[in-house]
Amino acid sequence: MEFIKTRRKEIDRIDLKLVKLLETRVRVAGEIQSYKKKNGLKREDLLREKEIISHFKNSKLRAGFIRNFFGLLFSETKR
Repeated sequence: MEFIKTRRKEIDRIDLKLVKLLETRVRVAGEIQSYKKKNGLKREDLLREKEIISHFKNSKLRAGFIRNFFGLLFSETKR
């Protein structure tokens, strides 16, 4: 049981780092959205979204998970 407790603490630390990184990413994406709005640029860049997802084609994670994860992330940053 100690093994599980230790590993869960590690997961908690990783989760905290993930959330902090996501907060930073959302902030930076917001800055890009503001720039686009001020300069009359299109809000969506589907080519860029595909490019981001393709960076992870060799990931050990399932391709569907990567698409879903980034799909949620893209949706959140567009709000």
